[in-house]
Amino acid sequence: MKKKRARRKFSAKRDNLPPETRRLAEEKIEENLFSLKGFTDAENYFVYLGVGGEVPTANIISRLLNLGKNIYVPKISGEDMLAVRAGAKMKNNRFGIPEPEGTEEAARIDVCITPLVAADSSLNRIGRGKGYYDRFFAAHPCVKIGICYAAQVYKKTFDTEAGDVPLDFLVTEKGTEKRVENV
Repeated sequence: MKKKRARRKFSAKRDNLPPETRRLAEEKIEENLFSLKGFTDAENYFVYLGVGGEVPTANIISRLLNLGKNIYVPKISGEDMLAVRAGAKMKNNRFGIPEPEGTEEAARIDVCITPLVAADSSLNRIGRGKGYYDRFFAAHPCVKIGICYAAQVYKKTFDTEAGDVPLDFLVTEKGTEKRVENV
């Protein structure tokens, strides 16, 4: 499936989930994420701030902070996405996504919780189409965990491009999948 078509199809599926279904799924996604073996062993977490129909991450961030973890969130700078320490002062960027006003960047990221519009059976992700996360992943080796509703998972594979970086794990309300690399 082509990316443009997948964005339309899976955005609609996500956005049409009933509120109660969404709420129950979000609780289960969080539970499955924190049950992932070794998830809370890392120190530096890069976590997106959910907007629109994305799985919200406020509870995830709060739980990680309560465990004493360092939390960084995305901040757009030109064509790059920076991992900046989460702070109290936030403002919306040109895409309407909140980002910190601070500038303290992470020296290292251990785990990235990434948003997505859709994921496929090989854990390829389709985002909003600007390539920020793929460029970030190429420059920052880390464990890449996508979280989404099960309705956003495509049972086949998407058409991918050279710069696309697959996820290491995908977490939905139905469980967790780990990418299996061909040997």
